[in-house]
Amino acid sequence: MNSFVRFTGAASRSAARGFTLIELLVVIAIIAVLAAILFPVFAQAREKARQASCLSNLKQFGLAFEQYKQDYDGLYPINRERTDDDPPSSDAEETVAWPELVEPYVKNGKVVDDHGHVLHQAGVYLCPSDEITVEEAGPSYSINAWFEFGFGEEKINRPGETILLAEKRANLEEEHFVWWAAPWPTWPVAQGTSIQPYENAINAVDQNTPEPAVEGGIQTRRHGGGANWLYADGHVKWNRLDRVWGDGTTTNQFWPVRP
Repeated sequence: MNSFVRFTGAASRSAARGFTLIELLVVIAIIAVLAAILFPVFAQAREKARQASCLSNLKQFGLAFEQYKQDYDGLYPINRERTDDDPPSSDAEETVAWPELVEPYVKNGKVVDDHGHVLHQAGVYLCPSDEITVEEAGPSYSINAWFEFGFGEEKINRPGETILLAEKRANLEEEHFVWWAAPWPTWPVAQGTSIQPYENAINAVDQNTPEPAVEGGIQTRRHGGGANWLYADGHVKWNRLDRVWGDGTTTNQFWPVRP
């Protein structure tokens, strides 16, 4: 009986002792190491999900452009001045451009305001990795300016290798990007001319390109050092800027009529 009492008493004292300071420090160190390992993994997984959502947005626009072309004899949306006959746009711009013109063909992901206008800064028009900090902002995507002024699909030599839409900063109101060399319209450049990116924008082969912060403001490193692109044949793909630019001429995916 005494042995039983002594045994249970020792067990009770051992159970009540708790953790020592060293043991607590070891546990904290293990948690810190695990956090350092797992947090970047979680961040990468979250960005991968955003990248996939962005790709889905561009795929929606690819389908919308295809349907638009079917209704307009193969022409891409034409950027033009707004007239009195045009209904007011959601962002009251002075021109009618592709975000508004393809609205009827976008089947999913549109967000409307209280007046029924489609918002070009939300839903399918917004990349989840983009951040809007100004009230009047455009979409997260920008059209290759070569397509904007009465360009027809029959003129494209390699539609599966030609960029139609790129990612851009939504804070920029411009819906198109200009990539060719200045002074306009100096093109083509010499084969092998390298592109000169600065910050997170493309930017043309010449730093004197007009309004580079606006017309060259596409994002090329938003997703893991690259970006999502919509091609003229409707397919979407992640790629790095140097792969898109190629040699500047014969393999430049921005140039629709390259030989």
